[in-house]
Amino acid sequence: MTDQSPTPLREIDPDVPRNRSPIIFMAIVGITAISIAVVVLGRDDRRSIKATITVPQLNVAETRGREIFNGTCATCHGIDAIGDTDIGPPLMHPYYRMEIFPSDMVRRAIMLGKAQDKWKYGHMPAQIKLNENEITDVMKYFDALRENNSLGN
Repeated sequence: MTDQSPTPLREIDPDVPRNRSPIIFMAIVGITAISIAVVVLGRDDRRSIKATITVPQLNVAETRGREIFNGTCATCHGIDAIGDTDIGPPLMHPYYRMEIFPSDMVRRAIMLGKAQDKWKYGHMPAQIKLNENEITDVMKYFDALRENNSLGN
Protein backbone atom coordinates (compact mmCIF):
# COMPACT_ATOMS: atom_id res chain seq x y z
CA MET A 1 0.00 0.00 0.00
CA THR A 2 1.16 3.47 -0.85
CA ASP A 3 0.94 6.39 1.43
CA GLN A 4 -1.44 8.92 -0.17
CA SER A 5 -1.44 11.53 2.48
CA PRO A 6 -1.94 15.06 1.20
CA THR A 7 1.08 17.19 0.62
CA PRO A 8 1.49 19.50 3.55
CA LEU A 9 0.92 23.19 2.78
CA ARG A 10 3.93 25.37 2.89
CA GLU A 11 3.90 28.13 5.36
CA ILE A 12 3.95 31.57 3.73
CA ASP A 13 6.35 34.04 5.19
CA PRO A 14 4.29 37.05 6.37
CA ASP A 15 6.89 39.43 4.87
CA VAL A 16 6.40 38.07 1.35
CA PRO A 17 3.88 40.15 -0.62
CA ARG A 18 0.87 38.29 -1.82
CA ASN A 19 -0.29 38.43 -5.41
CA ARG A 20 -3.74 39.90 -5.08
CA SER A 21 -5.91 40.39 -8.10
CA PRO A 22 -6.38 44.08 -8.92
CA ILE A 23 -9.89 43.44 -10.21
CA ILE A 24 -11.65 44.22 -6.93
CA PHE A 25 -9.61 47.40 -6.43
CA MET A 26 -10.27 48.49 -10.03
CA ALA A 27 -13.98 47.78 -9.65
CA ILE A 28 -14.19 49.88 -6.48
CA VAL A 29 -12.32 52.78 -8.12
CA GLY A 30 -14.50 52.55 -11.23
CA ILE A 31 -17.76 52.48 -9.30
CA THR A 32 -16.62 55.43 -7.18
CA ALA A 33 -15.64 57.46 -10.26
CA ILE A 34 -18.95 56.72 -11.97
CA SER A 35 -20.90 57.63 -8.83
CA ILE A 36 -19.11 60.95 -8.50
CA ALA A 37 -19.65 61.73 -12.19
CA VAL A 38 -23.38 60.97 -11.92
CA VAL A 39 -23.76 63.21 -8.87
CA VAL A 40 -21.74 66.11 -10.31
CA LEU A 41 -23.02 66.00 -13.88
CA GLY A 42 -26.54 64.92 -13.07
CA ARG A 43 -27.52 67.68 -10.72
CA ASP A 44 -29.65 70.46 -12.11
CA ASP A 45 -28.07 73.45 -10.43
CA ARG A 46 -30.00 76.37 -11.82
CA ARG A 47 -28.87 79.02 -9.39
CA SER A 48 -27.84 82.02 -11.44
CA ILE A 49 -24.59 83.83 -11.01
CA LYS A 50 -24.56 86.89 -8.86
CA ALA A 51 -23.29 89.98 -10.65
CA THR A 52 -21.50 92.79 -8.88
CA ILE A 53 -22.83 96.15 -10.00
CA THR A 54 -23.06 99.77 -9.01
CA VAL A 55 -26.40 101.53 -9.07
CA PRO A 56 -26.07 104.99 -10.60
CA GLN A 57 -27.59 108.22 -9.36
CA LEU A 58 -31.22 107.87 -10.49
CA ASN A 59 -33.76 110.47 -11.57
CA VAL A 60 -37.42 110.29 -10.47
CA ALA A 61 -38.59 107.98 -13.29
CA GLU A 62 -35.58 105.66 -12.87
CA THR A 63 -36.19 105.51 -9.10
CA ARG A 64 -39.81 104.51 -9.73
CA GLY A 65 -38.55 101.95 -12.24
CA ARG A 66 -36.15 100.54 -9.65
CA GLU A 67 -38.96 100.18 -7.10
CA ILE A 68 -41.16 98.44 -9.68
CA PHE A 69 -38.32 96.20 -10.84
CA ASN A 70 -37.36 95.17 -7.30
CA GLY A 71 -41.02 94.60 -6.44
CA THR A 72 -41.93 92.64 -9.57
CA CYS A 73 -38.87 91.35 -11.42
CA ALA A 74 -36.41 90.69 -8.57
CA THR A 75 -38.12 87.44 -7.63
CA CYS A 76 -36.66 85.91 -10.78
CA HIS A 77 -33.79 88.22 -11.74
CA GLY A 78 -32.52 89.29 -8.31
CA ILE A 79 -32.49 92.69 -6.63
CA ASP A 80 -31.22 95.27 -9.13
CA ALA A 81 -31.02 92.47 -11.75
CA ILE A 82 -27.89 90.90 -10.21
CA GLY A 83 -29.22 87.34 -10.30
CA ASP A 84 -28.48 84.82 -7.52
CA THR A 85 -31.89 83.17 -7.83
CA ASP A 86 -32.92 79.77 -9.11
CA ILE A 87 -35.85 81.12 -11.13
CA GLY A 88 -34.36 83.48 -13.73
CA PRO A 89 -31.07 84.69 -15.19
CA PRO A 90 -29.12 87.72 -14.02
CA LEU A 91 -29.87 90.64 -16.32
CA MET A 92 -26.61 92.35 -15.37
CA HIS A 93 -24.77 89.84 -17.52
CA PRO A 94 -22.85 90.58 -20.74
CA TYR A 95 -25.44 88.55 -22.63
CA TYR A 96 -27.98 91.33 -21.93
CA ARG A 97 -25.85 94.24 -23.14
CA MET A 98 -27.68 96.82 -25.24
CA GLU A 99 -26.12 95.83 -28.55
CA ILE A 100 -27.56 92.30 -28.23
CA PHE A 101 -30.78 93.16 -26.38
CA PRO A 102 -31.84 96.70 -27.28
CA SER A 103 -34.44 98.37 -25.08
CA ASP A 104 -37.33 97.66 -27.45
CA MET A 105 -36.54 93.93 -27.33
CA VAL A 106 -36.48 93.94 -23.51
CA ARG A 107 -39.74 95.95 -23.46
CA ARG A 108 -41.31 93.37 -25.78
CA ALA A 109 -40.17 90.53 -23.48
CA ILE A 110 -41.77 92.29 -20.50
CA MET A 111 -45.06 92.83 -22.34
CA LEU A 112 -45.32 89.53 -24.26
CA GLY A 113 -43.10 87.13 -22.34
CA LYS A 114 -40.11 85.28 -23.77
CA ALA A 115 -39.56 81.64 -24.62
CA GLN A 116 -36.57 79.92 -23.04
CA ASP A 117 -33.42 80.80 -24.94
CA LYS A 118 -29.84 80.57 -23.68
CA TRP A 119 -30.61 79.91 -20.02
CA LYS A 120 -32.22 76.85 -18.48
CA TYR A 121 -34.84 78.69 -16.44
CA GLY A 122 -37.78 78.14 -18.74
CA HIS A 123 -40.28 80.56 -20.22
CA MET A 124 -40.53 84.14 -18.96
CA PRO A 125 -44.20 85.03 -18.58
CA ALA A 126 -45.63 88.33 -19.78
CA GLN A 127 -45.84 90.87 -16.97
CA ILE A 128 -49.51 91.68 -17.47
CA LYS A 129 -49.81 93.47 -14.11
CA LEU A 130 -47.54 96.27 -15.30
CA ASN A 131 -49.07 99.15 -17.25
CA GLU A 132 -47.33 101.06 -20.04
CA ASN A 133 -46.02 103.83 -17.74
CA GLU A 134 -44.60 101.30 -15.26
CA ILE A 135 -42.86 99.41 -18.06
CA THR A 136 -41.41 102.70 -19.34
CA ASP A 137 -40.04 103.49 -15.88
CA VAL A 138 -38.60 99.97 -15.53
CA MET A 139 -36.91 100.37 -18.91
CA LYS A 140 -35.45 103.75 -17.93
CA TYR A 141 -34.03 102.19 -14.77
CA PHE A 142 -32.76 99.07 -16.57
CA ASP A 143 -31.08 101.13 -19.30
CA ALA A 144 -29.44 103.40 -16.68
CA LEU A 145 -28.23 100.30 -14.86
CA ARG A 146 -26.80 98.81 -18.05
CA GLU A 147 -25.13 102.10 -19.04
CA ASN A 148 -23.52 102.47 -15.62
CA ASN A 149 -22.24 98.89 -15.59
CA SER A 150 -20.65 98.82 -19.06
CA LEU A 151 -23.51 96.94 -20.68
CA GLY A 152 -24.79 99.97 -22.61
CA ASN A 153 -23.90 101.42 -25.98
